[in-house]
Amino acid sequence: EALARRLATREGSLPADDKLAHLSRAAWSQGAVLHVPAGVRVERPFVVRWVAGAPDRALLGRTIVALEDGAEATLVEELVGEGTVPGRQALLGASTEILLGAHSRLAMASLQELGPDQVTFQQRLAHIGEGAELRWALAQLGSRLVRSRVDNVLAGDRSVVEQVEIVFGAAGQLHDLTSYTRHRGRDTTGEILSKGVLLDDARTYLKGMITIEKTAIGTDSY
Repeated sequence: EALARRLATREGSLPADDKLAHLSRAAWSQGAVLHVPAGVRVERPFVVRWVAGAPDRALLGRTIVALEDGAEATLVEELVGEGTVPGRQALLGASTEILLGAHSRLAMASLQELGPDQVTFQQRLAHIGEGAELRWALAQLGSRLVRSRVDNVLAGDRSVVEQVEIVFGAAGQLHDLTSYTRHRGRDTTGEILSKGVLLDDARTYLKGMITIEKTAIGTDSY
């Protein structure tokens, strides 16, 4: 409980310029904390399941993941709709904060399958330590409107991030997806890949930016 409280009140855990992220932070009512101690390797995946969709209701949730030095884990996030009523909107606002210690490894997969009248705001921020590795696998399938932002900060030397995101849109769906990768440590590696398949009058915006700071000598990023 003390660890969860310390992580939940950590300064700088969300981008200062993201108003929707801070809306979720200010009003969140449900959350999950995953903490893996140093040197522990968990073979089976952890599963976090968010269920939303009750008409005229909002769910604001928060997930915090902390892996200490040398820890390894896999996390699967499921976002599913339940109790939906055609023509009645619902809102899901969710933030995910990841802290990776030195030489830790995390694989995170997220599958979003919310209902057709759902509005979804997602914010994800990862702070990656020395020699740590983070692999994202993100899939956007549902919701009427999706606004997603991912911030990866490669703070430690030789840290690695791989991010793959796919979108399947149809029937007027709108997906607005943004990814930021910031390199601070030496010899860091970043690989971001986003693809979409759209039908009917669906729309998708894919945006991203790579920032290489002066300290990030030997960076390889694309």
